[in-house]
Amino acid sequence: MPYKDYEKHKQKARENYYKNKEKNKERKKKYNQKSEVKKRTRIAGWKNQGILSDNYNELYERYINTEYCELCNVKLTQDKNNTSTTRCLDHDHKTGIVRNILCIGCNVRVETKLTHNDRILYMREWRYFKKYSNVMAEFINDINEY
Repeated sequence: MPYKDYEKHKQKARENYYKNKEKNKERKKKYNQKSEVKKRTRIAGWKNQGILSDNYNELYERYINTEYCELCNVKLTQDKNNTSTTRCLDHDHKTGIVRNILCIGCNVRVETKLTHNDRILYMREWRYFKKYSNVMAEFINDINEY
């Protein structure tokens, strides 16, 4: 062992942890507020979710700079807590292909329609599906037959 008295070292480390706990907490909070850390964390999350992209930096810039939802045109927000207007990356869960940046409300509605094959669509949603028809050709064919 690298320490002469391991138990003494362990006790001292524990004391330092509790003595500096609040200071370290503030330092970590400040570090996590940096834009490069937020970017790295967001991209790592996308990769863990299976989202595919040739250029994640470009995708992140598009994500950050998108101000309005493509479906409902509501102004997108980026808060600590999720609301129906929070920015969301819409993607196909099977292929990992990114479709667009939507508000959470529209993203949930789109995913529900895709999984339940709901035949009732609003005109904006219809245009959205039509635009990404290469990913959802079968779904659109079903609607056209209706």
